[in-house]
Amino acid sequence: MSVLSCSFILLLILLPVICEAKHPHHEGKPDKPHPPQTLRPRPVPAYGRLTTRGGHQCTWRTSGRVLVTLLVNCSTETPAANHRYWCRYSGEPGLCRAVGVTTGRYWKQLMAKVRKRSNACEGEEVLRVKTCRRGPPEAHMTLTQRGGEEEQEEGDAAALQSYCSDGWSSVCSFFIKMFEG
Repeated sequence: MSVLSCSFILLLILLPVICEAKHPHHEGKPDKPHPPQTLRPRPVPAYGRLTTRGGHQCTWRTSGRVLVTLLVNCSTETPAANHRYWCRYSGEPGLCRAVGVTTGRYWKQLMAKVRKRSNACEGEEVLRVKTCRRGPPEAHMTLTQRGGEEEQEEGDAAALQSYCSDGWSSVCSFFIKMFEG
């Protein structure tokens, strides 16, 4: 056998070893980075209850998966009057990288922020939580609407709970009072 054919056979035998050394897959290091895995959007908690620092009893519910809306309805009872108010926040918490992994922690921190207030709808208009502190502005829940009404008599409040839904209570109370005289 000639030196050339021996060299060729040796090259064929050593080629896989040489290629293996150039591409160190066996060491767990890929030659090019993998694209980031896309996380499935985790479900947003649908509803809950909370009590603010001021003793206001509130319920909250969410809607949406990408653009999430948080609706908070609260009431306070004093000997003179019953005060009800509501507010709506919206944002895209999915834009926070950490939210996809820790959805539960995000919502616990968000509700803790609301609980620390005397009035759930007053204070900072943007609810920022530690889980999403580096997220873009659209990721934070921002106050979009708020409203409330004061009811002087218990009877009026009961008539409004049985005839009107929360969103239409002010319009509905106008018509009820008009018909009652």
